[in-house]
Amino acid sequence: MTDNSNVQNPIIKDYQYTTDINSAVSSGNLLQKNVYYVKNYLLPTENSLPYYLSQFSIGSVIQLSNLMGPQIEYSTVIEKEEGNGYVVNQFSNYTDYPNLPNSGTLGQSNSIFDPHTEYGYKRGLLKSKKYYNSGSTLLKEELYNYSENTPQAARGMSFRHFLACPGSNAQTQEYVITANAYELFYSDFNLTTKKIRSYGNNGQYFETVENNNFIGNGNFGDNFLKSKSYTDNDGKIISENYVYSFDKNGTDPYTTMTTRREFPVVETNKLANQEVLAKTKIDYALVSTINAGGNAIASQVFPQKISEAKGNNTLEEKLIVDRYDEDGHILKAHDMNGKYIYYYYGYNNKFPILKIEGSEISNENIFSSNLSSLRTLLDALPADFTQIMQQQSGIISALPNHFCTMYTYNSEYGVSSIMNPSGMVEYYNYDGIGRLTTIKDQNGKLLKSYTYELKN
Repeated sequence: MTDNSNVQNPIIKDYQYTTDINSAVSSGNLLQKNVYYVKNYLLPTENSLPYYLSQFSIGSVIQLSNLMGPQIEYSTVIEKEEGNGYVVNQFSNYTDYPNLPNSGTLGQSNSIFDPHTEYGYKRGLLKSKKYYNSGSTLLKEELYNYSENTPQAARGMSFRHFLACPGSNAQTQEYVITANAYELFYSDFNLTTKKIRSYGNNGQYFETVENNNFIGNGNFGDNFLKSKSYTDNDGKIISENYVYSFDKNGTDPYTTMTTRREFPVVETNKLANQEVLAKTKIDYALVSTINAGGNAIASQVFPQKISEAKGNNTLEEKLIVDRYDEDGHILKAHDMNGKYIYYYYGYNNKFPILKIEGSEISNENIFSSNLSSLRTLLDALPADFTQIMQQQSGIISALPNHFCTMYTYNSEYGVSSIMNPSGMVEYYNYDGIGRLTTIKDQNGKLLKSYTYELKN
């Protein structure tokens, strides 16, 4: 992979999927493979009589689905940067957390056709990063540890029946019915500890440790980061504590949010040796809401006010949101200095097309006709940028004391133009697979270009 952000000094990286920097052995594990023939497999039955099944198919007899987890996992990935050493990334894998037969089965034995207890959620997580220079001297390493609360279990039953087979008198026919109950476990697997070791001479190192504390909430196995901490270079324990909506359950609107399983962070406190450094609070409330047609609808619960403070000082309001749309987009907000910001959306209300900054606008209808025409033009294909710029200019003319920023988009790839408050326009162009290739100004002058190549 080549990063040409700096044309004079491109960054070239190679990725090697082997067990070691000098090894040619793949670090991949094939977890699942196609099975076309199963011979004389004992099935669980109720009458204790053995029943054997042989099965053949041109497709895999055992379906490989997302219940069975990934097919290939790589335990080691080496990232080499030309002229600047390499990094060895090690990931948790099947050796660390193998799958297990399902538990709680009612049958005499587990069937290979039953889903197993899949521990894929524990695999593929970063275990360590080791940084080496070009001479293979270890400079730094990061070690990661994970844990889970008591895992939850989903219960299910696998049921099959087969064509009749001879009865005990060799004449009557009997159906064979098999059913097997099982449990599949699942959980969050959270990063609880990260150790960072910086190495000096003779293998000596300086170590810092980051700790994350998670708590469970509710009956769905949800885990939430409640606090995190680390020790800085001065020996101080720097920590952050988090308050969630469910911590305020019993007070509206947080009771409503908890009932709807909406659990945002509403307060953050940063401390050094238990001394408060900074506080942030987000107040939720019923806020004025409008629909896509611009008409007021029932107010909805959204973040309404953001307040901050340093140390133990009183919280100061930094931003107040005055209006949202029904999709949760901020339409109007202001700070305590009386500066307002407005957002207007287009492309079926998906993307912001206009941002206005300045004093409060007493009458938004003065540019509503231009805005309506602009939205219609943006939905047309191909886009007529001459007409689009005329409507954008009309909005700017209606607001001579405000700063306006305009946006257009390529719906498949991203932003296609940005007009800044001074009226300068930048156009963004992409290749056929959505990669940014050039940025040009309104006169066609090339400002930046990007090229993509496959090495070797």
